[in-house]
Amino acid sequence: MLNHNQELDNPAASDPPHLAALSSVMASWHSCTRQGDRRVIIRFQNGYGAIISKHRRPAGTYEVAPLRFHGGNPDDYGFYFGSHVPDLTWCSTVDEIVSLCEEISRLAPPRST
Repeated sequence: MLNHNQELDNPAASDPPHLAALSSVMASWHSCTRQGDRRVIIRFQNGYGAIISKHRRPAGTYEVAPLRFHGGNPDDYGFYFGSHVPDLTWCSTVDEIVSLCEEISRLAPPRST
């Protein structure tokens, strides 16, 4: 079940740690569980975002991929492969997750089409 537009100052304890470190660049975030994997979807103010998935094996590993949002709904996004940011990154530390998310948050906003 999705928790749309969670308050940034009150993230659930089970979500990836240190979302607060990104609060100045986040527009919203929500979480869900799919196929047993917990996912957090972050939307940045620049129109891009990140999907962070926690996997059971190996323990403590997160998969992070950049997104581009196309509308106002929390699920109006697609994977984004058009920048220098890697399409998929495996992270094992919070610092790696935060660093990658900060890089995505600095992408130039998408042009209107």
